[in-house]
Amino acid sequence: MSCMKFINFLILIILIMSLSILLSEGWANAIKWDTQVTMKHEYTDNVNFSSVNEEGDWIFTLSPGIKLKHNTLRNELNAEAEINFLEYTKKDELDTVNQKYKLFYDFQGTEFFNINFLSSFISDTTLDSEIEEKGIVFSRLGRKKHNIKPAISWFFTEKTSLDFSYDNTKVWYDSHQDYSNFQIQDTMAQVLHKMKDARKVLLWQVGYSRYNFEYNLDPSDVDYADSYRSLLGAEYEYSQVFKIAAQTGLRYTRARFFNRSRGNIKRKGFGLLSFTSEYPGGLLKLTFSRDIVSSGLYGELIEQDKIIFEAKRRITRFLTGSFKARWNDSKSESDFWNTDREYYRLSSSLSYRVMKQAFLSLRYIHDETYNHQKIINDQETDRKQKRNTIYLQLRIFWEQK
Repeated sequence: MSCMKFINFLILIILIMSLSILLSEGWANAIKWDTQVTMKHEYTDNVNFSSVNEEGDWIFTLSPGIKLKHNTLRNELNAEAEINFLEYTKKDELDTVNQKYKLFYDFQGTEFFNINFLSSFISDTTLDSEIEEKGIVFSRLGRKKHNIKPAISWFFTEKTSLDFSYDNTKVWYDSHQDYSNFQIQDTMAQVLHKMKDARKVLLWQVGYSRYNFEYNLDPSDVDYADSYRSLLGAEYEYSQVFKIAAQTGLRYTRARFFNRSRGNIKRKGFGLLSFTSEYPGGLLKLTFSRDIVSSGLYGELIEQDKIIFEAKRRITRFLTGSFKARWNDSKSESDFWNTDREYYRLSSSLSYRVMKQAFLSLRYIHDETYNHQKIINDQETDRKQKRNTIYLQLRIFWEQK
């Protein structure tokens, strides 16, 4: 199914479901529509995040969006659609339209049984998307991303549940000179238990992921990786304003890249540690994590260490300030490609509520990356890229009560 056919099909399904809900007796009062329009005018001094020939540009973005929400005692339905129209002042060949769609359905069958379903589709370009998702800076290229995730839960008691999920994500690109389409199939089983005081939560999770990389559109040229994991986790609500979450485990991965099988299994530790302090009018959060992500560039897996610090404070009744710092250290899992990248992002913003349903925001972002790339044991390149961005954004929204 082509991308446009899929988009039209998804929109049609959302419209049909929305219409059936509207026509269903007793459901109409539970429907809620949220709509919003966001206008953003930004300046960046390195529009392509290049290490040479840096070019600045002004970009105007118009983003209409809509959400449908429906809730009953047993059913929850959320459908979202957003379109981003980007217009560049100088480099008008970069003008584009991004699209985002999401559908979520949750059904509480009985007191002890729950199922849910999530599906999403994104059409955008890789440069800023890859930065936001993975902290990895690649070139600017059109991509499509589709995700589908069904899940089921059994509640043995009010405090203990067994969860199963299957997550299928497929990404494909407009060009295959350096990029590889890839698919991730992840299966997960998890036991979740709340302690007596409900302030401590324990979990045990096992999972298996299969990564397939289709290089150069040749069906026979498929690289793959199998990754198995097991982890233990805990969450402790120390007080009403302070929470600690931790996960630790082991994974091992076997991969084949460019027809080269890896004879040994790579075993690695991974996990997450976060501290959150959320109080009226403010938020502080510090997160450390290590995991693997898939990369379309050359078709490979990348191990990432991340540190993220977030702070948010309501200064006055109408004015809110925020600050976020992020560091990524990315290392290739491939024996053929060995790509190491460090990425830094600093951002700060002020948001002012100009009226009940409108926010005006001013934000500054500094991005910087250092790449050390070693190819086939001999060739080496070092590159440093940096970018400064500042934008003014107005978001207007309407909520149906």
